[in-house]
Amino acid sequence: MNPITLFNFPYVVQREIMDSMDLHTIFLLSIASKRMNNLIVSVEKARFTKIKYILMNISYTMRIEAVRKLPSPRPQDLVLIYNNYLTNNPDRVFSRTILESIQNHSYSLFGNDKEYQVNVCMYQEFQLPNLKNVSSSYIWKFPTIEGKTLDDFCSLSPNQEFLFVAPEVKGQLDDSSVIYGYKTIQIEEKDAMIVPSILREFRGNQAFLWTSKIENSDIVQFLKRWMLNDGFDNLEVLTIDSKLNSQLFDPNSQLFDPTEIRNSIGLRESNTAITPPIFYFKRRFRSNREELISAESATHFHIVREHDQRVASVMITQRKFFFGVWNLTEEDFIKKFSEMNDELEETKTQN
Repeated sequence: MNPITLFNFPYVVQREIMDSMDLHTIFLLSIASKRMNNLIVSVEKARFTKIKYILMNISYTMRIEAVRKLPSPRPQDLVLIYNNYLTNNPDRVFSRTILESIQNHSYSLFGNDKEYQVNVCMYQEFQLPNLKNVSSSYIWKFPTIEGKTLDDFCSLSPNQEFLFVAPEVKGQLDDSSVIYGYKTIQIEEKDAMIVPSILREFRGNQAFLWTSKIENSDIVQFLKRWMLNDGFDNLEVLTIDSKLNSQLFDPNSQLFDPTEIRNSIGLRESNTAITPPIFYFKRRFRSNREELISAESATHFHIVREHDQRVASVMITQRKFFFGVWNLTEEDFIKKFSEMNDELEETKTQN
C-alpha cells in the first residue's frame, strides 16, 4: 500500500483525517517536521483552543495530559499527550530534558498562552526542569530539595497560584524569591531558616508551614507588623506546625511558648464562658485549583489591626500557630458571636 500524502489532500479532507486522531497521535505527528506542525496548527486550531491547561505528572512514569475547558476536570476530560515509564536512574535524569523539549514544542503547537500544572514525586537524582507558564506545582522530592533549586525552578514562573513542597526544603530562599508573592504555599523545611523569612516577606493569601524550630520573637514580630499594617495586605490564613522528626520521641517538646507570645503581643480574649469563634476557610492541597478542602480553627484570642479595626483570630499551642483574618471589625466581630451564643443558649433552653 502506498503511503497517504496528507499534504496533497484538500483542507476539508485533512481536517476529517486529523479530527479522527487522538491528541497523543496528533502530538507525535507534529514532531515529524516543521511543515507538518504548521499544517496541524492550521487544521486543529479549534481543538487546541479547548485546552485549559497542560498537566505534567512525574513519578515512576512521566505522563503529560491536556485538560479540557469544562467546569471541573474529570478523568474523562484528560487527553493524553505523552506517556513514558521511568524505569531507572538514567531515565529519571534524562526526563528533565524531555519535559523541557515537550514544553518548547508545545509552544509551537498549542500556543505559548497555555498554563502548566506540575506534579512531581521523585528521588534525589531527578532535577527539576526549566519550565515556564507554570500556574501551580506539587513537588515531593526525596529526601530533600535545596532552597536555591526551588528558587531557580520558581523564578521562571513568577505568578504561580499554588506551591506545595515536601518532605523537606534545605537551606534558604533568596531575599527576592518570587515564592513570597505566591497566592498559596505549603512548605516543610529542614533547617529552620525558611519559615522566619516567610513570616517577614510573604505577600500572598495563604501559607501552611512546617518547621522544627522557630523563635517566639519571630511570631511576636509578625503579629505586631500585621497590627500596624506593615505588610501582609493580602493575607487570609497562616499556620505553622511542628515537624515531628526527632520530636516524635519527646511528647513534651514544644515549638512555641504560648504564654510568652500572648503576654508580648497583648492578645485580646473573648468571653471564655461562651463558645469560641470558629474561623472557617477553604484551602488547596493539590495543584488542581478546583480541589479544595474545608478547614476550621476555634479560639478565644484575637488581635486588631489599628488602621481599619479588622480582626484576626490567633491560636497558639506548644506545637501549632494559627492566624486567620476576618472580614469584620472588632465591633462587628464581638456583636456577631455574642448574638450567635445568645441564639444557642435560647435553643438549649427551649429544648
